[in-house]
Amino acid sequence: MQGNNYHIAQQKMEEERDLVALAIEDPRHFEKLYGRYFLPIFKYIFNRIRVEHETAEITSDVFAKALVNIKKYKYKEVPFVSWLYGIARNEMLQHFRKQKKQNTVFVEEDKLRHFTEEIDSVNKEELFEKMKTALEQLAPEELELVEMKFFQQLSHKEIAGILDISEENARVKTFRVIKKLKETVNKMGEL
Repeated sequence: MQGNNYHIAQQKMEEERDLVALAIEDPRHFEKLYGRYFLPIFKYIFNRIRVEHETAEITSDVFAKALVNIKKYKYKEVPFVSWLYGIARNEMLQHFRKQKKQNTVFVEEDKLRHFTEEIDSVNKEELFEKMKTALEQLAPEELELVEMKFFQQLSHKEIAGILDISEENARVKTFRVIKKLKETVNKMGEL
């Protein structure tokens, strides 16, 4: 079944597509989409902004833009939330430009610890520290790919939808970042 390749099951995507169609016809139905995706979008933005009131403003802007532009949304066998993440990403980049701040991604230590626990290594704590250092050396765009793929567990197709690139390009970029991450960890010494 093709839907198994996605973070959101095919049945949920079809239900979501129906909700989007209703919202296009009557904006009052957008409330269901807002209720479903407010928290994930808020968390996604907060993970970069780290200031609650700024996060709330940007999240509000994301949903306002989504509501205004929902008629432009095209179903491409990618969850609607990927479109929202794309809007959120653009709003954050605009925020960083206005504030003259660098785009940053924060990886929660417990998520990183869980990630490193799944890797075969004699010294888990040493691996954790090396991985933390290696992640800090990545460019924000690279770290964003790692976060989406491994910490948010999005598919390459979902990542492609968020970044507005092809699925193959998302796969290649993710592969290159993981390769770079491994090389950086390996340069720090054998595990």
